Amino acid sequence: GFAGRAGGDRRPMIARRTPLKRSSKPIARRTKPARVRRSKAGQEKHRKDRAWSEAVKAKGPCVALDVPFKVSEDFATVTHTLPYCRGPIDPAHVLSRTFPATRHEVANGVPLCRAAHDWFGVRPLAWTAFCRQLLGNEEYDRLDAKAHGNISR
Repeated sequence: GFAGRAGGDRRPMIARRTPLKRSSKPIARRTKPARVRRSKAGQEKHRKDRAWSEAVKAKGPCVALDVPFKVSEDFATVTHTLPYCRGPIDPAHVLSRTFPATRHEVANGVPLCRAAHDWFGVRPLAWTAFCRQLLGNEEYDRLDAKAHGNISR
């Protein structure tokens, strides 16, 4: 309270608190790859993922730089162009890596800069339109059929 303060000071007394005790040990952090690679199957999958990644990166620079592509949304065709290329080259799956049949197929990957990868990551219709234009409808449909189990190649 206010009692006992000199000169009629009306400010409340602030209780003294002892500082929190902090551990000298750093916070233990686990990274995702360590959890994935615990089993032999996880190690093999990781090895294949790395090999696929390097093979796709070896295809060359970002394929999205200054390439106009058309997207049809709500019956209106809009032409997009990515005017810049920024960041390291990332391998990008044409069809999601959740499909085991095409996950490690090099034809199912294209090299993209980080900016293009992020841009397409939130625009799935634009990504599909871009991939169809880049690969051609026939190759895209072949990958799609293989991913969904419609063919055995």
